[in-house]
Amino acid sequence: MTKGPDKMSYSIKEAAQLVGVSTYRIRYYDQ
Repeated sequence: MTKGPDKMSYSIKEAAQLVGVSTYRIRYYDQ
């Protein structure tokens, strides 16, 4: 049962990182 939430939070963190990188790239290329 602990693996479920752990995996979920990890996925959310990974997704947030990907989104952050994408946003950073877009802003960098926009300038």
